[in-house]
Amino acid sequence: MSNEAIAQPPVIIELIADEEQGGFTARIPDIPVYGEGESEEQAIADLQEGIKGYIATFGLEDALGRVVSPTLRQAPWDLIRFPSNPRARSTQCGKWI
Repeated sequence: MSNEAIAQPPVIIELIADEEQGGFTARIPDIPVYGEGESEEQAIADLQEGIKGYIATFGLEDALGRVVSPTLRQAPWDLIRFPSNPRARSTQCGKWI
């Protein structure tokens, strides 16, 4: 089977800035591979190399099976009103107090 015959979902890359040490970490949710670099581009390039190794080890079908397009919903939350202690909940229906 050629690579063109496989439907490819969009690839979502999460970029995480390291505020303390500088640099970035790049990852694709649900694939256990990370890339690191001083810039976003370097972290993505490092991630690409890691993904190539993952595919060489586990196969393209495994990698594509892990790439899931997320379902996004907008939540009507006011994050400012969330308590700073996540254990602080009322006993009624688990609602935030």
